[in-house]
Amino acid sequence: MLRRTASFAATFGAVTMALMMGATSAVADPTFVPDSTDIVGVGDPTTQVLMNAAATAYNSQEPAPADLLASYDATGSTSIVAKEGCTQIARPLNTTQGVQALVADTAGCLDFARSRRVAIVGEEALSFLPYGFDGISWAVASESNAPESLSRVELAAIYRCTARKWVDVGGTSTQLIRPYLPPRSSFDRGFFLNAIGVGAPGSCVLNGTTKNQLLQKPMYKKRNFISPLTIPEFIQLGPAPADPVNHPRLGSVETADGTPVPPTVGPAEAPIFNTAFPERFIRPVYNVVERDETGDVPARLDAIFGFSGYLCSDAGQAVVVQKGFGSLPQADGCGIG
Repeated sequence: MLRRTASFAATFGAVTMALMMGATSAVADPTFVPDSTDIVGVGDPTTQVLMNAAATAYNSQEPAPADLLASYDATGSTSIVAKEGCTQIARPLNTTQGVQALVADTAGCLDFARSRRVAIVGEEALSFLPYGFDGISWAVASESNAPESLSRVELAAIYRCTARKWVDVGGTSTQLIRPYLPPRSSFDRGFFLNAIGVGAPGSCVLNGTTKNQLLQKPMYKKRNFISPLTIPEFIQLGPAPADPVNHPRLGSVETADGTPVPPTVGPAEAPIFNTAFPERFIRPVYNVVERDETGDVPARLDAIFGFSGYLCSDAGQAVVVQKGFGSLPQADGCGIG
């Protein structure tokens, strides 16, 4: 379960109101031109929503911080000018391109990169600073023939095509299961397949043409459709309407002893990420910064991304939860990397 304190609850409410009032600045590129001392980032598309919201909340503090936080989306114009006076660069479209742009920058135009992966060989000069959790589960139509929960073994059987009917995985329907995956280029595809232990999907699996085929509304009426869906993505859809035909259902995953664990907790109208979800199905999210000549995170960046920084404070963690990600308490390593 998520750890909560009275101060966190009060902060969460205040931050939620601030984000609602500043919604337009929380969902796109910066609405201002960052200057040379502002803290600017690029990279991962999934966490762009979170970092846009964090920037809105951070910049709205009283008194306002001297250096503002700004985050450029992974989608939009083909190029960006990160700060006033900087050279135009191609817009980074994902984690890899964001980290590469950060490393290539020698003019102080970029300060961080959004990431959903850990450091790899050759990135020893970078600090990957975690501040929350991303997660993935399986999703179906609101009126599906799927059972309420599936085990990792059952999910693997579905995506290996050895389980072809819902009765093979605890359901009651004898209709054929129609498993979908995002395109091969999707980061979430590999995350999901790794979580269920499938290296090569079976021939019955259909490859989507968009990041998440489930979010194509005509598919919601199909009772036998199943697809991976990230937990933040599901939460960001908002509560199901009275007629939920165009709203997915996010399924629970059973542990080894058969206990179903839901991906979200809390009331249906305001669900939050369940950090007790099976470990294989969740992963930290990071902001990546370059270390200084002493091997430390520069103080101005540590004040936002580090253990004692804004993102690891109650206010920062309230933004993390409000945007559908899992809270990472300081006691569990927030801002350490």
